[in-house]
Amino acid sequence: MRDVVTVNITTEVPTQVTAVPGANRGEIRFGDGYRLALLIDEAALLVLAEQVNYLRVQLAAAKPGRKR
Repeated sequence: MRDVVTVNITTEVPTQVTAVPGANRGEIRFGDGYRLALLIDEAALLVLAEQVNYLRVQLAAAKPGRKR
């Protein structure tokens, strides 16, 4: 199995979002002192947003008592 870096993001984790227009990407920095940065190419932003939305739908559908 490949090594995987796992980061638990909660509402308590400070974040900072910065556009880097010259590099056609954005950064999302996480944690105190922003020790972790997710660098996202502009072309990948929509794909990432769609995947996050899909995850939200899946989590909502899995909640107990929710009709399927």
